[in-house]
Amino acid sequence: MRSSKASWWRASSTSGFGRAVSLASANAADALAFDGRTLTTVHGPRYRMLVIGAGQLSKYLAQIAVGLDYQVTVCDPREEYTETWDVAGVTLVKTMPDDTVIAMNLDERCAVVALTHDPKLDDLALMEALKSPAFYVGALGSRANNAKRRERLREFDLSPEEIDRLHGPIGSVHRQPHAAGNCGIDPGRDYRGQERSLAAGRRARCGREGKARSLDRMRDIVASDSPGVGAG
Repeated sequence: MRSSKASWWRASSTSGFGRAVSLASANAADALAFDGRTLTTVHGPRYRMLVIGAGQLSKYLAQIAVGLDYQVTVCDPREEYTETWDVAGVTLVKTMPDDTVIAMNLDERCAVVALTHDPKLDDLALMEALKSPAFYVGALGSRANNAKRRERLREFDLSPEEIDRLHGPIGSVHRQPHAAGNCGIDPGRDYRGQERSLAAGRRARCGREGKARSLDRMRDIVASDSPGVGAG
C-alpha cells in the first residue's frame, strides 16, 4: 500500500524535421493527447483499486482487475475472510477501511469498491473515499439498501455533491426468479464484448468517466458467478 505522493511526468514529442522531446511534471488526471503535431504521453504509477471485503465476489473482481494491470489492495479486518484469501498479485491488509483509504492517499487514478454488505465496514470506507479525488467509488447492495446507505452518509460530514458521486447499486444485478436468494445478470450478455469494453476503458483517452463506466460493467461480469450478491 503506497501512502506517499505519486510522481507523474508528461513527455511531449513534436513530429517533423528537427523534432524534439520535452519532459514536464504532470498529474494523475492528465491523459494521452495528440494535436496533429505534438504527441503527449503521461508516465506514472498504475491505476489502483481498493476493494473492501475479502469474500468470494472480491476474489473474482481482484482477478479481473489484476489482469487489467490495476494495482489491487483488498482490505478486510475480519480474520474469517482473510485466512482464506488466495489471489496472487494482490495486497491484503487487515486494517480498518477508513484508515486504509486515508493511508493510500487516493488520487484521480484510483477506484474504491465496497463489497462486504456490512455497513460498519463499507460505510467507513465510503465516508473517506467520497471526499477523495478517486474517479470511482461504488458499493454493492440492493436498491433499497443503497437508498439507506445514502441516508446514513448524509448524517456525516459529506456534501450532497460528494454523496452523488457514489455508484450504487453497482452493476446491473437482479434476482433470478427461479432461484430465491441468487442473483445474476441477463444471460445474453456478451462476455467478450464486456472484456473489450473494459480494455478500452483503461485507455487514457477515455478519461475518468470512461474508466468508471468500465468498472460498472466489471460488476456485471463477476456478479453472475457469485450467489447472493445484491440481495443484501
